[in-house]
Amino acid sequence: MSLRERLKKARLEKGISQKELAARIGRNQSAIGALESGRNKESTNIATIARVLDVDPVWLETGVGDMKNKKVNSSDLNTNSTTATKGYIHFKQLNVKAAAGSGKFNESGQNEVRIIEVSENWARKNIGNNFKDISIITASGDSMAPTFEDGDLLFVNTSVKYHKGDGVYVIDTPNGLIVKRIQTTINGDLKIISDNKNYDPEIIPCCDLETVHICGKVVAAWSLQVL
Repeated sequence: MSLRERLKKARLEKGISQKELAARIGRNQSAIGALESGRNKESTNIATIARVLDVDPVWLETGVGDMKNKKVNSSDLNTNSTTATKGYIHFKQLNVKAAAGSGKFNESGQNEVRIIEVSENWARKNIGNNFKDISIITASGDSMAPTFEDGDLLFVNTSVKYHKGDGVYVIDTPNGLIVKRIQTTINGDLKIISDNKNYDPEIIPCCDLETVHICGKVVAAWSLQVL
C-alpha cells in the first residue's frame, strides 16, 4: 500500500474530507489532493496529518507497523523536546531567518516559534545521533541556491562556534545573519562564499574578524513545497 493509499484509507476511516483535513493542518486542500493522487510522494506534514487522523505516523509514512497511533516519551529518543510521536524526533524552530535576514541568532525560548516533528529515520540518516544541539531556522534569499532555496528549513548544530572544516555556517555579522560557506585565507582573512554564482565572494579582513561570530553549522536542509 502506497502513501497515497494509506492517507486516503486513514482519512476515510476518520470520516473527514480533504478540505477539512487540510484546514486542520493549516494547508490548502490541493496539498492533500496532491498526496492522495500521488503527485507528491512525500510531505513535511506527515506527523501533523497522522495526529489529526489518529494513526501512527510511521505507518502513514512508510507502511511499517500498526495503523493505530501510539505515543512514547521523547527522552527515550534523546531529543531536545518534551514529548514526541513514536518514530519521530522533535526539533525547535527558531524565529530567525538567515542568508539575507537580520537579527541575533538567539537559542533561548523567546525565539522559539514551534516544534517540528521529523522522522527519526531521516534525522539519524542526515543528522546523526546527537540531536540536543540542533535547532531549525529558515533560509532567506537565493544566495545559496541550488544547495537550498528561499524558505527552506535549515538544521543547525548550534554547538559549533568556530570554523570547523568545509561546510555551510550561520554567521552573525553587523548587517544581520547570513548563511554561507567560509574559508580562511593564508593571511588570516575570512572569505564568505555563496553557492549561487551570481553572488561574488566577500572578504572580511582579519582585523575585522571580531565583528562577526559563527552561530552554528548547517548539517541538513529540508525543502518545503508550497502548493
